[in-house]
Amino acid sequence: MKKILLLLFTLISSIVFSQTQVCPDVVCINTQNEDYFVINTPGSTYNWTLSGGGVIASGQGTALILINWGSVVGSYTLQVIETNSNGCVGLPVTCLINVVTGPNITINAVGPFCSGDPIVNLVGNPSGGVFSGTGVVGNTFNPSFGSQTVTYTYNDPNGCSGVTNINIVVNAIPNTSPIYRE
Repeated sequence: MKKILLLLFTLISSIVFSQTQVCPDVVCINTQNEDYFVINTPGSTYNWTLSGGGVIASGQGTALILINWGSVVGSYTLQVIETNSNGCVGLPVTCLINVVTGPNITINAVGPFCSGDPIVNLVGNPSGGVFSGTGVVGNTFNPSFGSQTVTYTYNDPNGCSGVTNINIVVNAIPNTSPIYRE
């Protein structure tokens, strides 16, 4: 019997401890379907409340809910109260959640260029993001590819992302005729 109890304890512990406890939590504004849960007790119901900042989109009454966060930055409290199958009400469990803005992303302007001009360095702010687009390799742009839209994507330490674009004008070089004589 001791071996069975030890095995059961080990199994339950590995399931519980493999989950990520998130409280307090940080989320980005306008995040959709962010899940929060407690370990489910069969036969229990769960009453979730949120102090603001978003809405419980689904899962009320269950051990798992989805929240759609709004566009208002601030600190909010998520609370759950479990009622077991015997009608006994547990103590409230709360979680402080900070809703934060995404990063302010910019790209330093470059150009206009003439077709065939040398490759130029691109600078995105904050640094550490990724450039993409035709003619882009790493943090450089090759004007030989003509006028292009360049995109810069950055993920901040909170997991919030931002994207911005710039249009780079590349003008055609003149096609001068051969030299003639009258």
